[in-house]
This record gives sequence, structure tokens and C-alpha cells, in this order.
Amino acid sequence: MAQSPDKVSAPPTTPGHADWAWDARRGFQLGILTFARFCLNTLLRIVYPFAPAFARGLGVPVTVIYVLISLRNLTGLLAPVLAPLAERYGRRNVMALSVAAFSAATLLVAGVPAVWTLGLALIVGGGVKVIYDPAMQSYLGDAVPYSQRGRALSLTELGWSGAFLIGAPLTGWLIARQGWSAPFLWLGLAAIPAAVLLWRYPPSARR
Repeated sequence: MAQSPDKVSAPPTTPGHADWAWDARRGFQLGILTFARFCLNTLLRIVYPFAPAFARGLGVPVTVIYVLISLRNLTGLLAPVLAPLAERYGRRNVMALSVAAFSAATLLVAGVPAVWTLGLALIVGGGVKVIYDPAMQSYLGDAVPYSQRGRALSLTELGWSGAFLIGAPLTGWLIARQGWSAPFLWLGLAAIPAAVLLWRYPPSARR
């Protein structure tokens, strides 16, 4: 027998979703998530156009840089192992710690410019990428109501496009004025407040 319209119940509201609103506080939270993603993606994307500049700065053939890029890309195979870390240790914790690891790796390149530090930073950056993105998207899935989730996720995608439209030109400007390792210094410094804010600011979301 068909259920009468007056007995149809509304979909349940997930705890933690009820207080969601597109206000300044929520905008700041999305800004933190997006800025951290911008830093990670900038490192991911600049190695292709600026590989010759890195090779010249290190005094090695450009093929060495492409080998390092290939090693970094292999970290994608670890996604089934690394991505579930957010389920075990918490979304915010994993996001903050992964960005902190990214900061340490990039600052190491700035402090010790060498092939091995560049390779380490690229590999760490690749590993952090497959940790951070699933954790961030899962966090938004927990915190944002379904009807608003697509909008929230699409805003964080500015961290991908902005990495090339903003991050790449800034990288070229920094290399021309401060040397090939300068972008790693500034990425590392920018990631420090991002990690701190990720650790402290976004509220816990019930899974």
C-alpha cells in the first residue's frame, strides 16, 4: 500500500551538518583547505616546466630530473596504503601532519640544495598528495551537507588550477631573482601556517 504524503519523513540530518552555513567562518575553513592544496599542487606541477632550470642549478642533465619525477609518480601506487590513514587517525590530524611533512621536505631543499634533497622532496610531495586529497575530501563529506557538498569540493579545486595559473608564474619569478631553490623555500614557509591552521581551526566533523 502506498504511503500517504503526510507520512513521508524528511531525510535525516547528519549531526554536524545542521550548523553549516556559507558564512565567513566556513569560507575561512575552505580557504585553509584550498591553500594547503595549492601548496602541494604547486610542487606537483612546477617540476615539468621548470625541470631544465632545476637541472642547470644542480649541474646535472635534465634527464636526472625526469628520473626523479618518475620516482615521485610511483608514489601513486601507494594510494591504497596511504589514503586510509585518515580513517584510522582522523581527517584533520592526517591533513595537518602531511602538510607539515611537505613543509619539512621542501625546506630541506632550500637549506641543502642537492639532487638527493630534491628527489626526497618530490617523493614526499607525491606521497603527501595521495594522503591529503582523500583526507580533505572525506572531511568535507563529513562536514558539509550533501546538497552543498559539490559546491564546497569545487571551490577546493582552485588549489589545482591556481597551482599552475598562479604558482607557476611565481616560481619563474622567484627562480629568476633568487635561484632555482627559492620556490622550495617559499613553499615550505607557506605550508607551516597551513599545517598549524589545519591542526587547530577546522571543527571536528562526525563521520
